Amino acid sequence: YVTFLFEFLSSGNLLKSVEITTINLYDNNDGMGSFKIACFAIYIIFIIIYMIREIQVIIRLKKEYFKKFWNYILWIITGISFGVLAMYLYRLYASYTIFDKLKTDKLINLQYISSVNETLRYCLAFCACLATLKFLKLLRFNRRIAFLSFVLKSSLPDLISFFVVFILIYCAFVQ
Repeated sequence: YVTFLFEFLSSGNLLKSVEITTINLYDNNDGMGSFKIACFAIYIIFIIIYMIREIQVIIRLKKEYFKKFWNYILWIITGISFGVLAMYLYRLYASYTIFDKLKTDKLINLQYISSVNETLRYCLAFCACLATLKFLKLLRFNRRIAFLSFVLKSSLPDLISFFVVFILIYCAFVQ
């Protein structure tokens, strides 16, 4: 999907920009298509089972459950996973609709499906990031990971001040 944008400014100048976005509408037709669908189905089954288990823990612990930070991370991962499922199914439906339109129409607008595909990618990346953090939390019993966690906690004020200065300099450079 390619977007060419030409802006005519009041000064008489012309701003040009090009955006190229790739969309794979034949996502499951290659040799690994069945494997991808099976992995996605297993992932959704695990999310449903984990959600049921967490609801049982909420019923058992009541207010104590909501005092832990990592429980919120788990619910964010679960919510994003269900959002990813909805976007994936919509993208599948939209791709079949596009293939039907290809037979009759000469011009097809792919902008909306491109934005859905980008959102799907961002949600998957955010979910993978949170799951990696959760996995590192599970590795805290390892002595080296525990030491890394201790070092990061002790250097957090310095890292935050460096991050603020870095963002300010980066934003000034971008502007």
